[in-house]
Amino acid sequence: MTNYPDFIENKYEFLIPKGQSPERIDSYLSRCIHNASRSKVQASIKAGNVSVNGVQKKVSYKITPLDNIVCIVHQLPPIELIPENIPLNIIYEDDYLLVLNKNAGMCVHPGVGNRYGTLLNALLYHLGIDKVSYQLDDEEDNTEEEEECNNINYQDITNIRAGIVHRIDKDTTGLMVVAKTLEEHSHLARQFANKTIDREYNAIVWGKPKQDSGRIEGNIDRSSKDRTCFAIMESGRPAITDY
Repeated sequence: MTNYPDFIENKYEFLIPKGQSPERIDSYLSRCIHNASRSKVQASIKAGNVSVNGVQKKVSYKITPLDNIVCIVHQLPPIELIPENIPLNIIYEDDYLLVLNKNAGMCVHPGVGNRYGTLLNALLYHLGIDKVSYQLDDEEDNTEEEEECNNINYQDITNIRAGIVHRIDKDTTGLMVVAKTLEEHSHLARQFANKTIDREYNAIVWGKPKQDSGRIEGNIDRSSKDRTCFAIMESGRPAITDY
């Protein structure tokens, strides 16, 4: 089943403070507007939905102090996520958290056209949650990125929470930690953010590496050529893999 909700129009207005250093307007807006990627902001600028002091500007425009920016961004509305009775391979569970082995082929979170059959749907059922308000990312489109994540609106949930702290790729099988309370979610999220949690993976490698061990290091972000893929990008977040 699929679900393609209509976009809603959100208007944002910013007054650049004194002392603000020059910065590209697309970079500034994507940083200041929640869940608005740089490509989404760029599309709004090119469509004429962004003005500075009443005048439309190019993507490369650099903001200056006292600029008045008005930006209209089209975003997907929150959806109501429904629990589903999908079997879970739970390795460990107590009153505070659970550890499960996610199967390959299962998305962790819903994306555009994909609000059913995800791990989050299964967790809501397992944890006895009736429904949850979820903010879709229109660029996610079934592609998963391993990162700290907290898209759930906890104000819409009572008692128990389906607190996914991180996620792994749709086609990857691996262990995931899920918090069952807000306090535990905060603790786990902090550990992932501070890199105090170690994770090990087994991988099948095509070819023979020149070295038996080494480090892969770079900044990972959505590819500028294909938004459903991730690549080494200057704008990305640091990622380190030791093998």
